[in-house]
Amino acid sequence: YSGVNVILSWVPIDGVTNEGLVSGMFDMLQDSQPDLSLDTVSESAFNVGLEPGLVIGFKSVDGSGGVAGGGLIGAWNCLDAETSFTITVTGQDASVVQLRFNRLINNFECAKG
Repeated sequence: YSGVNVILSWVPIDGVTNEGLVSGMFDMLQDSQPDLSLDTVSESAFNVGLEPGLVIGFKSVDGSGGVAGGGLIGAWNCLDAETSFTITVTGQDASVVQLRFNRLINNFECAKG
């Protein structure tokens, strides 16, 4: 999506937390890229409409210590739809990653259906 990779996933709420979803996705990304080390650089709250979410920022570091890129992982619950969402946006340019994440989140709407 315009210079970044995006993964959107969803599961039934059934007791999952935003922290658990973000942590699970972070671990999956780390496990799928054994030649890179992922380091968390930020954590903050955000909203999807009225629903609270959690987002972490991370950087990818290669074996020589160089930054290879990074990304954002966010999670939130849509209570009316009884669904939890996780979005992962990765890329080489942090500004573009942030811009795309914001655009996707700002255009997401929790709706039953």
